[in-house]
Amino acid sequence: MSKQQIIDAIREHNPGAGMDFLSRFDTAALFRYLDRLRYMHSPRDEQPMWVRFAETPAVVTRSR
Repeated sequence: MSKQQIIDAIREHNPGAGMDFLSRFDTAALFRYLDRLRYMHSPRDEQPMWVRFAETPAVVTRSR
């Protein structure tokens, strides 16, 4: 899939995601997000458990 196709697919699941915002991310990050959105919109009993990738932290904090 091209970057634009991934963005279009993301916006089908999340219409509030702005084109300018999504275009800042690389193709790999967009595809991971699309994968997560697809998982979230499918019935729980039809798919195996979603696994978080190691490069995405479970908890994010901000220092001041």
